[in-house]
Amino acid sequence: MNNLYNSIYSRHYDVVKNILDLASEPIKESEIRKVIMEHGFKETAYELMEELNRSNLFGLLEKTSTGYQSVVSKLATYDHSFNEYRWLKSMLNHNKIDLFLSDSLQNKLKDLLKDVPPLYNLELMKPVDAFEQQHSINREHYKLILLAIKSSKALRIHYESNKGNRHHSDFLPIDLIYSMKADKFQLSVVGLTHYINQQFTFNLEGIQSLELIDYTFENIDIPEIEKDFVDIEIFDLRNGFERCFFQLSMYERKALFDEKTGTCRMRLYFNKDRQTEVLITLMSFGPAIKIIGPDEFKIVFLDRLKKQYSLSIMGGHHEE
Repeated sequence: MNNLYNSIYSRHYDVVKNILDLASEPIKESEIRKVIMEHGFKETAYELMEELNRSNLFGLLEKTSTGYQSVVSKLATYDHSFNEYRWLKSMLNHNKIDLFLSDSLQNKLKDLLKDVPPLYNLELMKPVDAFEQQHSINREHYKLILLAIKSSKALRIHYESNKGNRHHSDFLPIDLIYSMKADKFQLSVVGLTHYINQQFTFNLEGIQSLELIDYTFENIDIPEIEKDFVDIEIFDLRNGFERCFFQLSMYERKALFDEKTGTCRMRLYFNKDRQTEVLITLMSFGPAIKIIGPDEFKIVFLDRLKKQYSLSIMGGHHEE
């Protein structure tokens, strides 16, 4: 297993465990792929399916006439460290924890961890080079959006932006993304009625009301959200792998680790209206990355660097 696998993809181990649990009886290759896609990263499928064909998943599976079966009689258990419990105690105080854990589960965890001190105090932590948001998100809106995306159903949305712009119409939700820079969840949609085929990005806290429309649009030609991409090479400098994979986790991406050079090549896809955020994020990695292409992005990136350098020389003030 390569360095990238050990350093970044701890989720790989969870995926393999789920496969082995399922493979106590023979399972098909399609079932293995389904587990990988449900529990892993997008590039996990490439890594693990390649290992399945090359080594029967690191020798953990045996190929039979009816599929693949686990050769492991008993899986090793993993004991969490005290600091992991302290981290979980801290996360229970996060302002977005309601979106991911039910009230009953939160109360159960708080009771189990009542004697565990938090690892850090979130109130003492301030974001650097990012907006600090105090807006709350409606939990039911969040759940309804996820349901609509997974079931390819439309939503009737009443939205009002910070600038007072209003939209009240039917939309097909395409993607839900968390912006680390803005500390917001953002919903990409395509208009279906008043704004036919127009693309919008809504901040979740601006959604005033939400209604699931009980029909699908599988037979309607809906245009894909226009996306740009950038190819980067990642060096393991200053925890480069960990920083890049963590901070870029909200974007669609394909990555391949090069064992000869010890670097990782990544293609990052992003909506056109998020280019500035992508530029700022990539600049923050410093020498840990190299922009490979396309040329149009390299030009914009260099222009942004020059402007940033000029601002630093002038002490942050623009020249008239």
